[in-house]
This record gives sequence, structure tokens and C-alpha cells, in this order.
Amino acid sequence: MVALLSNNINNSEFFMKHISAFFSMVLLSALMFVSCSTAKKISGSERDGLTFETAIIAKSINSEYEWIRNNYPDSQIEAQILTNHKGKHYDVLTIGLPSGEKKNIYFDISGFFGKKF
Repeated sequence: MVALLSNNINNSEFFMKHISAFFSMVLLSALMFVSCSTAKKISGSERDGLTFETAIIAKSINSEYEWIRNNYPDSQIEAQILTNHKGKHYDVLTIGLPSGEKKNIYFDISGFFGKKF
């Protein structure tokens, strides 16, 4: 009888360890799902190019210059640098406005940078 009780206690400890691990994995999965689904998606109309997060998705270098011409028609491109942020490649163009103000415009070039044409 003692052996039977001992065996039941070992089985319940085994069960508790596994059920605890199972529920921990379920909770972790749920948290990951919620965090991914609540991440803010930025639409094209919200992309102003003023930060890495709102960078313009560029298809080519020419599309970067075209975007500048269309959105800042009287500006002058003063500098262009290639940089990396959170694993993505960006071009950052510094433009001078007629008012004398300078702005950095961010372009996400990860879709074409380093790829063969």
C-alpha cells in the first residue's frame, strides 16, 4: 500500500511539472501573439519620411529623388548617407528648404539595397 501511495505521489508530481510547463508555453504564446497583433502598422499615407519608423519605402534611388521633388519641390538635396537601423538599410537625405530649414528624410531601401537587378 505504501508503494502504491508513493507511486501516486510521483505520478502527480510528474503530472504537475508537465501541466505547469504546458500552461507556461500557452501563456508565452498568447503574449507573443498579442504583442505582435497590437504592433502599430504604418500605412503609406502615414509615412512622412521624418523618422526611421515612418520612412518612405523606396523602390529605387530614382524613386527617392522623385519623392523629394513631389513633396518638397523647392528644396535642395544637401547630403545623402547610407545607414542601418534595426537590421534594415536606409538612405537619409538631408534637404534644404527655401526658408533655410534643413530636414532629414528617411527612405527604407531594404527592398532593393544589395540585391541584383
